[in-house]
Amino acid sequence: MLMNQGLFHLLEAGGEKYGLEHEDAIDCQSGRNLKSVIHMETFASTFSPGLGQTSIRELLPSPFKNPSTGHECHPSASLNTVLSFLSALAGFFSATMHPFPSFSTSASFTSALLLTSIASRCLAGVIPPVSTPLEPAALDLRSSLPPGPSSTPPPPPPATPGGGVRIPLADEVPRLIIYFQTTHHWINKEKNTGEPISMLPLIVHQRIALTHLIVCSFHVNANNTIYLNDFPPEHPLFWTLWNETEVMKTAGVKVMGMVGGAAWGSFEEDTLDAPPGSILFERSYALLANAIRRYGLQGMDLDVEQPMSQYGISRLIRQLRADFGPDFIITLSPVARALLIGSSNLSGFSYFLLEQSDGKDIDFYMAQFYNGWGSLLDPTQYSAMIDNYDWDPRRIVAGQVTTRDNGFSWVPFDKLKVTIQALQARYGQIGGIMGWEYFNGAPGGEAEPWRWAQEMTAILRPELWRNVVLTKDMAAGLVKAWRDSVVGSQSLFVNSNLGNGEAAAGGNIDESLLTPNVDYMAMVNA
Repeated sequence: MLMNQGLFHLLEAGGEKYGLEHEDAIDCQSGRNLKSVIHMETFASTFSPGLGQTSIRELLPSPFKNPSTGHECHPSASLNTVLSFLSALAGFFSATMHPFPSFSTSASFTSALLLTSIASRCLAGVIPPVSTPLEPAALDLRSSLPPGPSSTPPPPPPATPGGGVRIPLADEVPRLIIYFQTTHHWINKEKNTGEPISMLPLIVHQRIALTHLIVCSFHVNANNTIYLNDFPPEHPLFWTLWNETEVMKTAGVKVMGMVGGAAWGSFEEDTLDAPPGSILFERSYALLANAIRRYGLQGMDLDVEQPMSQYGISRLIRQLRADFGPDFIITLSPVARALLIGSSNLSGFSYFLLEQSDGKDIDFYMAQFYNGWGSLLDPTQYSAMIDNYDWDPRRIVAGQVTTRDNGFSWVPFDKLKVTIQALQARYGQIGGIMGWEYFNGAPGGEAEPWRWAQEMTAILRPELWRNVVLTKDMAAGLVKAWRDSVVGSQSLFVNSNLGNGEAAAGGNIDESLLTPNVDYMAMVNA
Protein backbone atom coordinates (compact mmCIF):
# COMPACT_ATOMS: atom_id res chain seq x y z
CA MET A 1 0.00 0.00 0.00
CA LEU A 2 1.44 3.38 -1.01
CA MET A 3 1.40 6.15 1.55
CA ASN A 4 0.17 9.63 0.66
CA GLN A 5 3.06 12.12 0.76
CA GLY A 6 1.24 14.45 3.13
CA LEU A 7 0.53 11.65 5.58
CA PHE A 8 4.18 10.67 5.38
CA HIS A 9 5.10 14.10 6.73
CA LEU A 10 2.36 13.78 9.32
CA LEU A 11 3.73 10.43 10.40
CA GLU A 12 7.25 11.78 10.61
CA ALA A 13 6.08 14.69 12.75
CA GLY A 14 4.25 12.54 15.29
CA GLY A 15 6.03 9.21 15.03
CA GLU A 16 8.91 10.12 17.30
CA LYS A 17 6.56 11.13 20.12
CA TYR A 18 4.75 7.79 20.06
CA GLY A 19 7.69 5.56 19.15
CA LEU A 20 5.96 4.49 15.94
CA GLU A 21 7.97 3.12 13.04
CA HIS A 22 6.71 3.82 9.54
CA GLU A 23 6.21 0.17 8.70
CA ASP A 24 4.21 -0.36 11.89
CA ALA A 25 1.38 1.76 10.54
CA ILE A 26 1.10 0.20 7.11
CA ASP A 27 -0.71 -3.05 7.77
CA CYS A 28 -4.29 -2.23 6.88
CA GLN A 29 -6.14 -4.23 4.26
CA SER A 30 -7.97 -2.28 1.58
CA GLY A 31 -11.68 -2.85 1.38
CA ARG A 32 -12.16 -3.76 5.05
CA ASN A 33 -14.54 -1.84 7.26
CA LEU A 34 -12.64 0.90 9.03
CA LYS A 35 -13.07 0.72 12.75
CA SER A 36 -10.79 1.44 15.63
CA VAL A 37 -10.48 3.64 18.64
CA ILE A 38 -9.44 7.10 17.49
CA HIS A 39 -8.59 9.82 19.96
CA MET A 40 -8.78 12.70 17.51
CA GLU A 41 -8.05 15.60 19.84
CA THR A 42 -4.96 13.99 21.31
CA PHE A 43 -3.73 13.22 17.81
CA ALA A 44 -4.33 16.78 16.71
CA SER A 45 -2.65 18.23 19.80
CA THR A 46 0.54 16.43 18.82
CA PHE A 47 1.01 19.14 16.23
CA SER A 48 -0.71 22.14 17.80
CA PRO A 49 -2.55 22.51 21.14
CA GLY A 50 -4.91 24.97 19.50
CA LEU A 51 -5.94 22.90 16.53
CA GLY A 52 -9.68 23.42 16.09
CA GLN A 53 -11.03 21.92 19.32
CA THR A 54 -14.54 22.97 18.39
CA SER A 55 -14.31 22.09 14.71
CA ILE A 56 -12.83 18.68 15.44
CA ARG A 57 -15.66 17.87 17.83
CA GLU A 58 -18.20 18.87 15.21
CA LEU A 59 -16.78 16.27 12.85
CA LEU A 60 -17.18 13.38 15.25
CA PRO A 61 -20.21 11.71 16.89
CA SER A 62 -20.82 10.56 20.47
CA PRO A 63 -17.76 11.74 22.41
CA PHE A 64 -16.71 9.94 25.60
CA LYS A 65 -14.44 11.01 28.42
CA ASN A 66 -11.05 9.32 28.64
CA PRO A 67 -10.75 8.76 32.41
CA SER A 68 -6.95 8.78 32.21
CA THR A 69 -6.59 12.19 30.56
CA GLY A 70 -9.96 13.88 30.92
CA HIS A 71 -10.04 14.46 27.16
CA GLU A 72 -13.08 13.77 25.03
CA CYS A 73 -12.56 10.73 22.84
CA HIS A 74 -14.40 8.99 20.05
CA PRO A 75 -14.87 5.22 19.98
CA SER A 76 -15.35 4.62 16.29
CA ALA A 77 -14.70 6.32 13.00
CA SER A 78 -16.25 5.58 9.63
CA LEU A 79 -14.42 6.22 6.39
CA ASN A 80 -16.29 9.49 5.91
CA THR A 81 -15.37 10.62 9.41
CA VAL A 82 -11.70 9.89 8.84
CA LEU A 83 -11.73 11.67 5.49
CA SER A 84 -13.43 14.67 7.06
CA PHE A 85 -10.83 14.77 9.77
CA LEU A 86 -8.04 14.52 7.19
CA SER A 87 -9.60 17.44 5.36
CA ALA A 88 -9.54 19.51 8.54
CA LEU A 89 -5.91 18.59 9.12
CA ALA A 90 -5.07 19.48 5.54
CA GLY A 91 -6.47 22.97 6.06
CA PHE A 92 -4.49 23.39 9.25
CA PHE A 93 -1.23 22.24 7.71
CA SER A 94 -1.75 24.55 4.77
CA ALA A 95 -2.34 27.51 7.08
CA THR A 96 0.71 26.76 9.24
CA MET A 97 3.13 26.04 6.36
CA HIS A 98 3.31 22.32 7.12
CA PRO A 99 3.53 20.42 3.81
CA PHE A 100 0.23 18.63 3.36
CA PRO A 101 -0.69 18.28 -0.34
CA SER A 102 -4.24 17.96 -1.62
CA PHE A 103 -5.71 14.47 -1.65
CA SER A 104 -6.69 12.57 -4.71
CA THR A 105 -9.50 10.08 -4.29
CA SER A 106 -7.17 7.08 -4.09
CA ALA A 107 -4.73 8.91 -1.88
CA SER A 108 -7.56 9.91 0.44
CA PHE A 109 -8.58 6.30 0.89
CA THR A 110 -5.01 5.18 1.47
CA SER A 111 -4.44 8.03 3.90
CA ALA A 112 -7.63 7.22 5.75
CA LEU A 113 -6.50 3.64 6.17
CA LEU A 114 -3.10 4.80 7.35
CA LEU A 115 -4.50 7.29 9.85
CA THR A 116 -6.85 4.67 11.23
CA SER A 117 -3.94 2.31 11.72
CA ILE A 118 -1.75 4.98 13.31
CA ALA A 119 -4.43 6.12 15.69
CA SER A 120 -5.60 2.66 16.65
CA ARG A 121 -2.12 1.35 17.29
CA CYS A 122 -0.29 4.13 19.10
CA LEU A 123 -2.83 6.39 20.79
CA ALA A 124 -4.76 6.03 24.02
CA GLY A 125 -7.80 3.77 23.89
CA VAL A 126 -11.29 4.71 24.98
CA ILE A 127 -13.96 3.07 27.11
CA PRO A 128 -17.55 4.19 27.65
CA PRO A 129 -18.23 6.62 30.54
CA VAL A 130 -18.68 5.09 33.96
CA SER A 131 -22.29 6.17 34.21
CA THR A 132 -23.37 4.58 30.92
CA PRO A 133 -24.34 0.86 30.98
CA LEU A 134 -23.74 -1.31 27.97
CA GLU A 135 -26.83 -1.04 25.82
CA PRO A 136 -28.71 -4.29 25.15
CA ALA A 137 -29.75 -4.96 21.59
CA ALA A 138 -33.33 -4.40 20.52
CA LEU A 139 -33.78 -8.15 19.97
CA ASP A 140 -32.02 -10.93 21.87
CA LEU A 141 -31.28 -13.65 19.35
CA ARG A 142 -29.90 -15.86 22.11
CA SER A 143 -33.38 -16.62 23.43
CA SER A 144 -33.32 -19.98 21.68
CA LEU A 145 -30.05 -20.99 23.38
CA PRO A 146 -29.70 -22.58 26.81
CA PRO A 147 -29.89 -19.79 29.39
CA GLY A 148 -26.66 -18.48 30.89
CA PRO A 149 -26.27 -16.81 34.26
CA SER A 150 -27.17 -13.44 32.75
CA SER A 151 -28.34 -12.05 29.44
CA THR A 152 -27.03 -8.52 29.99
CA PRO A 153 -23.51 -7.73 31.21
CA PRO A 154 -22.99 -5.34 34.12
CA PRO A 155 -22.28 -1.64 33.54
CA PRO A 156 -18.69 -0.74 32.68
CA PRO A 157 -16.48 -0.17 35.73
CA PRO A 158 -14.09 2.79 35.95
CA ALA A 159 -10.90 2.51 33.94
CA THR A 160 -8.71 3.30 36.92
CA PRO A 161 -6.10 1.25 38.78
CA GLY A 162 -7.34 -0.82 41.68
CA GLY A 163 -10.36 -2.28 39.90
CA GLY A 164 -9.12 -5.78 40.71
CA VAL A 165 -7.74 -8.63 38.63
CA ARG A 166 -8.22 -12.39 38.63
CA ILE A 167 -5.59 -14.03 40.83
CA PRO A 168 -4.42 -17.46 39.60
CA LEU A 169 -4.78 -20.42 41.96
CA ALA A 170 -1.51 -21.71 43.35
CA ASP A 171 -1.79 -25.05 41.53
CA GLU A 172 -2.76 -23.43 38.22
CA VAL A 173 0.69 -22.11 37.32
CA PRO A 174 2.88 -22.61 35.47
CA ARG A 175 0.55 -23.46 32.59
CA LEU A 176 1.49 -25.51 29.56
CA ILE A 177 -0.81 -24.54 26.69
CA ILE A 178 -0.97 -25.64 23.07
CA TYR A 179 -3.12 -24.49 20.15
CA PHE A 180 -4.78 -27.17 18.04
CA GLN A 181 -5.60 -25.72 14.62
CA THR A 182 -4.47 -28.17 11.94
CA THR A 183 -6.90 -31.07 12.34
CA HIS A 184 -6.07 -33.35 9.38
CA HIS A 185 -3.33 -34.75 7.23
CA TRP A 186 -5.21 -34.08 4.02
CA ILE A 187 -5.65 -36.80 1.41
CA ASN A 188 -7.84 -34.70 -0.87
CA LYS A 189 -8.76 -31.37 0.66
CA GLU A 190 -10.97 -30.45 -2.31
CA LYS A 191 -13.13 -33.44 -1.39
CA ASN A 192 -12.76 -32.76 2.35
CA THR A 193 -10.99 -36.07 2.87
CA GLY A 194 -8.05 -36.64 5.17
CA GLU A 195 -6.71 -38.47 8.21
CA PRO A 196 -7.58 -36.77 11.50
CA ILE A 197 -4.69 -35.73 13.73
CA SER A 198 -5.14 -37.16 17.21
CA MET A 199 -4.50 -34.98 20.25
CA LEU A 200 -4.62 -37.92 22.68
CA PRO A 201 -0.85 -38.56 22.63
CA LEU A 202 -0.65 -35.37 24.72
CA ILE A 203 -2.20 -37.28 27.63
CA VAL A 204 -1.18 -40.86 26.83
CA HIS A 205 2.58 -40.44 26.52
CA GLN A 206 4.49 -39.99 29.75
CA ARG A 207 6.33 -36.87 30.86
CA ILE A 208 3.69 -34.47 29.49
CA ALA A 209 1.91 -32.09 31.86
CA LEU A 210 -0.42 -30.21 29.53
CA THR A 211 -2.86 -27.86 31.28
CA HIS A 212 -4.81 -26.24 28.42
CA LEU A 213 -5.62 -27.16 24.81
CA ILE A 214 -7.10 -24.45 22.59
CA VAL A 215 -9.19 -25.53 19.59
CA CYS A 216 -8.90 -22.96 16.83
CA SER A 217 -9.71 -20.94 14.91
CA PHE A 218 -13.37 -19.98 15.14
CA HIS A 219 -14.45 -17.33 12.63
CA VAL A 220 -17.68 -15.40 13.14
CA ASN A 221 -18.93 -14.19 9.76
CA ALA A 222 -21.20 -11.33 8.77
CA ASN A 223 -23.48 -13.72 6.87
CA ASN A 224 -24.65 -15.21 10.20
CA THR A 225 -22.41 -18.28 10.09
CA ILE A 226 -19.58 -19.51 12.28
CA TYR A 227 -16.71 -21.63 10.98
CA LEU A 228 -13.93 -23.64 12.56
CA ASN A 229 -11.16 -22.96 10.10
CA ASP A 230 -12.72 -23.78 6.70
CA PHE A 231 -15.87 -25.63 7.77
CA PRO A 232 -18.79 -25.29 10.17
CA PRO A 233 -17.80 -26.78 13.55
CA GLU A 234 -20.51 -29.45 13.25
CA HIS A 235 -18.98 -30.80 10.01
CA PRO A 236 -18.22 -34.56 10.12
CA LEU A 237 -14.55 -33.78 9.60
CA PHE A 238 -14.42 -32.59 13.21
CA TRP A 239 -16.09 -35.55 14.87
CA THR A 240 -12.77 -37.04 15.96
CA LEU A 241 -11.77 -33.63 17.29
CA TRP A 242 -14.88 -33.18 19.43
CA ASN A 243 -14.83 -36.74 20.75
CA GLU A 244 -11.17 -36.47 21.70
CA THR A 245 -11.66 -33.18 23.51
CA GLU A 246 -14.07 -34.99 25.84
CA VAL A 247 -11.31 -37.49 26.65
CA MET A 248 -8.83 -34.65 27.22
CA LYS A 249 -11.16 -33.16 29.80
CA THR A 250 -11.34 -36.45 31.71
CA ALA A 251 -7.54 -36.17 32.11
CA GLY A 252 -7.88 -32.73 33.64
CA VAL A 253 -6.87 -30.70 30.57
CA LYS A 254 -8.88 -27.51 30.12
CA VAL A 255 -10.30 -27.42 26.58
CA MET A 256 -10.87 -23.92 25.23
CA GLY A 257 -11.71 -22.35 21.89
CA MET A 258 -10.11 -19.42 20.12
CA VAL A 259 -11.92 -16.85 18.01
CA GLY A 260 -10.15 -14.57 15.56
CA GLY A 261 -6.52 -15.00 14.64
CA ALA A 262 -4.79 -13.85 11.50
CA ALA A 263 -7.93 -14.02 9.34
CA TRP A 264 -9.97 -10.82 9.64
CA GLY A 265 -13.73 -10.77 10.03
CA SER A 266 -14.74 -11.81 13.53
CA PHE A 267 -14.16 -8.37 15.03
CA GLU A 268 -15.68 -6.15 12.35
CA GLU A 269 -18.41 -3.53 12.74
CA ASP A 270 -20.88 -6.04 11.32
CA THR A 271 -19.86 -8.87 13.68
CA LEU A 272 -18.44 -8.78 17.23
CA ASP A 273 -17.39 -5.11 17.12
CA ALA A 274 -20.79 -3.78 16.06
CA PRO A 275 -21.84 -0.37 17.45
CA PRO A 276 -23.58 -0.16 20.85
CA GLY A 277 -27.14 -1.44 20.69
CA SER A 278 -26.68 -3.07 17.29
CA ILE A 279 -28.49 -6.31 16.55
CA LEU A 280 -25.35 -7.34 14.66
CA PHE A 281 -23.45 -7.92 17.90
CA GLU A 282 -26.27 -10.00 19.37
CA ARG A 283 -26.47 -12.10 16.23
CA SER A 284 -22.72 -12.69 16.07
CA TYR A 285 -22.34 -13.32 19.78
CA ALA A 286 -25.15 -15.89 19.67
CA LEU A 287 -23.15 -17.95 17.16
CA LEU A 288 -20.11 -17.96 19.42
CA ALA A 289 -22.08 -18.68 22.59
CA ASN A 290 -23.90 -21.56 20.91
CA ALA A 291 -20.59 -23.14 19.87
CA ILE A 292 -19.24 -22.82 23.41
CA ARG A 293 -22.27 -24.59 24.84
CA ARG A 294 -22.61 -27.24 22.15
CA TYR A 295 -19.00 -28.40 22.34
CA GLY A 296 -18.52 -27.96 26.08
CA LEU A 297 -15.70 -25.45 25.77
CA GLN A 298 -14.30 -24.40 29.13
CA GLY A 299 -12.96 -21.08 27.97
CA MET A 300 -12.42 -18.76 25.02
CA ASP A 301 -9.24 -17.08 23.82
CA LEU A 302 -9.81 -13.74 22.09
CA ASP A 303 -7.05 -13.42 19.49
CA VAL A 304 -7.68 -9.94 18.08
CA GLU A 305 -5.32 -9.43 15.16
CA GLN A 306 -7.27 -6.64 13.48
CA PRO A 307 -8.30 -3.18 14.72
CA MET A 308 -11.11 -3.40 17.29
CA SER A 309 -12.64 -0.73 19.50
CA GLN A 310 -11.98 -0.49 23.22
CA TYR A 311 -15.72 -0.61 23.79
CA GLY A 312 -16.10 -3.70 21.63
CA ILE A 313 -13.50 -5.85 23.36
CA SER A 314 -14.74 -4.79 26.79
CA ARG A 315 -18.34 -5.60 25.88
CA LEU A 316 -17.40 -9.04 24.56
CA ILE A 317 -15.45 -9.97 27.69
CA ARG A 318 -18.25 -8.85 30.01
CA GLN A 319 -20.88 -10.69 28.02
CA LEU A 320 -18.88 -13.92 28.15
CA ARG A 321 -18.32 -13.58 31.88
CA ALA A 322 -21.98 -12.76 32.54
CA ASP A 323 -23.26 -15.69 30.48
CA PHE A 324 -20.77 -18.41 31.40
CA GLY A 325 -19.91 -17.64 35.00
CA PRO A 326 -16.80 -17.24 37.16
CA ASP A 327 -15.15 -20.55 36.22
CA PHE A 328 -15.19 -19.90 32.47
CA ILE A 329 -11.67 -19.08 31.25
CA ILE A 330 -11.27 -15.83 29.29
CA THR A 331 -7.87 -15.07 27.80
CA LEU A 332 -6.31 -12.76 25.22
CA SER A 333 -3.25 -13.43 23.09
CA PRO A 334 -1.67 -10.09 22.15
CA VAL A 335 1.67 -9.72 20.46
CA ALA A 336 4.28 -9.22 23.16
CA ARG A 337 4.87 -5.58 22.29
CA ALA A 338 1.23 -4.80 23.07
CA LEU A 339 2.04 -5.21 26.77
CA LEU A 340 4.67 -2.48 26.63
CA ILE A 341 3.30 1.07 26.80
CA GLY A 342 3.92 2.98 23.59
CA SER A 343 4.51 -0.13 21.51
CA SER A 344 2.35 -0.90 18.52
CA ASN A 345 0.05 -3.90 18.33
CA LEU A 346 -2.40 -5.60 16.00
CA SER A 347 -5.54 -5.16 18.08
CA GLY A 348 -6.15 -1.40 17.89
CA PHE A 349 -7.20 -1.05 21.53
CA SER A 350 -5.07 -0.47 24.64
CA TYR A 351 -4.38 -3.57 26.73
CA PHE A 352 -3.50 -1.30 29.64
CA LEU A 353 -6.92 0.33 29.67
CA LEU A 354 -8.49 -3.09 29.19
CA GLU A 355 -6.64 -4.46 32.21
CA GLN A 356 -7.74 -1.47 34.30
CA SER A 357 -11.39 -1.81 33.34
CA ASP A 358 -11.79 -5.57 32.89
CA GLY A 359 -8.80 -7.28 34.50
CA LYS A 360 -11.10 -8.96 37.01
CA ASP A 361 -12.68 -10.92 34.15
CA ILE A 362 -9.48 -11.83 32.27
CA ASP A 363 -7.74 -14.98 33.49
CA PHE A 364 -4.42 -14.46 31.76
CA TYR A 365 -2.65 -13.16 28.65
CA MET A 366 -0.64 -15.26 26.19
CA ALA A 367 1.96 -12.90 24.78
CA GLN A 368 3.26 -13.81 21.33
CA PHE A 369 7.05 -13.65 21.56
CA TYR A 370 7.53 -14.50 17.88
CA ASN A 371 7.14 -13.25 14.31
CA GLY A 372 9.02 -10.06 15.09
CA TRP A 373 6.87 -9.02 18.07
CA GLY A 374 9.25 -10.30 20.76
CA SER A 375 11.85 -12.91 21.62
CA LEU A 376 12.59 -15.35 24.43
CA LEU A 377 16.24 -15.85 23.55
CA ASP A 378 16.89 -14.15 26.88
CA PRO A 379 14.69 -12.85 29.74
CA THR A 380 15.00 -9.17 28.80
CA GLN A 381 11.70 -8.52 27.03
CA TYR A 382 9.53 -10.58 29.37
CA SER A 383 11.16 -8.90 32.37
CA ALA A 384 10.54 -5.47 30.86
CA MET A 385 6.79 -6.12 30.97
CA ILE A 386 6.87 -7.16 34.62
CA ASP A 387 9.42 -4.68 35.98
CA ASN A 388 8.36 -1.58 34.07
CA TYR A 389 4.60 -2.00 33.73
CA ASP A 390 3.60 -4.01 36.79
CA TRP A 391 2.00 -6.98 35.05
CA ASP A 392 1.53 -10.00 37.33
CA PRO A 393 4.02 -12.60 36.00
CA ARG A 394 1.57 -15.39 36.92
CA ARG A 395 -0.88 -13.94 34.36
CA ILE A 396 1.59 -13.56 31.49
CA VAL A 397 2.14 -16.77 29.52
CA ALA A 398 5.20 -16.75 27.25
CA GLY A 399 4.11 -17.67 23.73
CA GLN A 400 6.37 -19.56 21.33
CA VAL A 401 6.11 -21.25 17.95
CA THR A 402 6.54 -25.00 18.37
CA THR A 403 8.90 -25.24 15.40
CA ARG A 404 10.80 -22.82 13.22
CA ASP A 405 8.44 -23.87 10.40
CA ASN A 406 5.58 -22.06 12.17
CA GLY A 407 7.10 -18.59 12.32
CA PHE A 408 10.08 -16.42 13.12
CA SER A 409 11.88 -16.22 16.48
CA TRP A 410 11.78 -19.92 17.32
CA VAL A 411 14.05 -20.48 20.32
CA PRO A 412 16.05 -23.73 20.68
CA PHE A 413 15.05 -25.72 23.74
CA ASP A 414 18.37 -25.33 25.58
CA LYS A 415 18.23 -21.54 25.28
CA LEU A 416 14.54 -21.41 26.15
CA LYS A 417 15.27 -23.44 29.29
CA VAL A 418 17.86 -20.89 30.41
CA THR A 419 15.38 -18.04 29.85
CA ILE A 420 12.51 -19.73 31.69
CA GLN A 421 14.67 -20.75 34.63
CA ALA A 422 16.01 -17.21 34.93
CA LEU A 423 12.45 -15.83 34.97
CA GLN A 424 11.34 -18.38 37.55
CA ALA A 425 14.31 -17.53 39.74
CA ARG A 426 13.50 -13.83 39.49
CA TYR A 427 9.73 -13.93 39.98
CA GLY A 428 9.14 -17.20 41.79
CA GLN A 429 6.77 -18.32 39.07
CA ILE A 430 5.56 -17.19 35.65
CA GLY A 431 2.31 -17.77 33.81
CA GLY A 432 3.70 -20.62 31.74
CA ILE A 433 4.47 -21.44 28.10
CA MET A 434 2.12 -21.44 25.11
CA GLY A 435 2.90 -23.16 21.81
CA TRP A 436 1.61 -22.45 18.29
CA GLU A 437 0.73 -25.07 17.13
CA TYR A 438 0.44 -28.84 17.78
CA PHE A 439 0.53 -30.81 14.52
CA ASN A 440 4.21 -30.36 13.58
CA GLY A 441 5.96 -29.42 16.82
CA ALA A 442 9.70 -30.02 17.14
CA PRO A 443 11.59 -32.22 17.65
CA GLY A 444 9.16 -34.93 16.48
CA GLY A 445 7.56 -33.08 13.57
CA GLU A 446 4.32 -34.35 12.07
CA ALA A 447 5.14 -37.94 13.00
CA GLU A 448 5.46 -37.25 16.75
CA PRO A 449 4.21 -33.69 17.42
CA TRP A 450 3.55 -34.45 21.09
CA ARG A 451 7.30 -34.44 21.79
CA TRP A 452 7.26 -30.62 21.92
CA ALA A 453 5.03 -30.86 24.99
CA GLN A 454 7.49 -33.32 26.55
CA GLU A 455 10.31 -30.83 26.05
CA MET A 456 8.26 -28.02 27.58
CA THR A 457 7.21 -30.19 30.54
CA ALA A 458 10.87 -30.89 31.28
CA ILE A 459 11.55 -27.15 31.28
CA LEU A 460 8.43 -25.95 33.04
CA ARG A 461 6.47 -28.64 34.91
CA PRO A 462 8.57 -31.78 35.50
CA GLU A 463 6.84 -34.63 37.35
CA LEU A 464 3.35 -33.13 36.86
CA TRP A 465 1.95 -35.63 34.37
CA ARG A 466 -1.68 -35.96 33.42
CA ASN A 467 -3.57 -39.25 33.81
CA VAL A 468 -6.11 -40.30 31.20
CA VAL A 469 -9.09 -42.54 31.92
CA LEU A 470 -10.36 -44.36 28.82
CA THR A 471 -13.02 -47.08 28.76
CA LYS A 472 -13.74 -49.62 26.00
CA ASP A 473 -16.95 -47.81 25.10
CA MET A 474 -15.07 -44.52 24.80
CA ALA A 475 -12.44 -46.16 22.59
CA ALA A 476 -15.14 -47.71 20.37
CA GLY A 477 -16.79 -44.31 20.00
CA LEU A 478 -13.47 -42.78 18.97
CA VAL A 479 -13.04 -45.43 16.26
CA LYS A 480 -16.49 -44.59 14.85
CA ALA A 481 -15.78 -40.87 14.94
CA TRP A 482 -12.48 -41.47 13.15
CA ARG A 483 -14.24 -43.10 10.20
CA ASP A 484 -16.66 -40.20 9.94
CA SER A 485 -13.84 -37.66 10.12
CA VAL A 486 -11.90 -39.38 7.33
CA VAL A 487 -14.85 -39.64 4.98
CA GLY A 488 -15.89 -36.07 5.72
CA SER A 489 -18.51 -34.55 3.47
CA GLN A 490 -18.79 -37.77 1.44
CA SER A 491 -20.36 -39.50 4.46
CA LEU A 492 -23.94 -40.65 4.79
CA PHE A 493 -24.35 -40.23 8.51
CA VAL A 494 -27.00 -40.55 11.18
CA ASN A 495 -27.28 -39.77 14.89
CA SER A 496 -24.72 -36.98 14.54
CA ASN A 497 -24.90 -35.42 17.99
CA LEU A 498 -21.18 -34.91 18.64
CA GLY A 499 -20.06 -37.17 15.85
CA ASN A 500 -20.82 -40.59 17.33
CA GLY A 501 -22.90 -41.64 14.34
CA GLU A 502 -21.98 -44.35 11.88
CA ALA A 503 -20.70 -43.23 8.50
CA ALA A 504 -20.77 -45.07 5.21
CA ALA A 505 -18.06 -44.16 2.77
CA GLY A 506 -19.12 -42.44 -0.38
CA GLY A 507 -16.94 -42.05 -3.43
CA ASN A 508 -13.60 -43.80 -3.85
CA ILE A 509 -12.29 -43.95 -0.28
CA ASP A 510 -9.50 -46.44 0.42
CA GLU A 511 -10.87 -48.74 3.14
CA SER A 512 -7.45 -48.85 4.80
CA LEU A 513 -7.77 -45.16 5.55
CA LEU A 514 -10.84 -45.83 7.65
CA THR A 515 -8.75 -47.69 10.22
CA PRO A 516 -7.39 -45.23 12.81
CA ASN A 517 -3.64 -44.70 12.84
CA VAL A 518 -4.08 -44.27 16.61
CA ASP A 519 -4.62 -47.46 18.62
CA TYR A 520 -7.50 -46.32 20.78
CA MET A 521 -8.06 -49.78 22.26
CA ALA A 522 -4.48 -49.91 23.51
CA MET A 523 -5.23 -46.78 25.54
CA VAL A 524 -8.08 -48.43 27.49
CA ASN A 525 -7.29 -48.44 31.20
CA ALA A 526 -10.71 -48.53 32.89
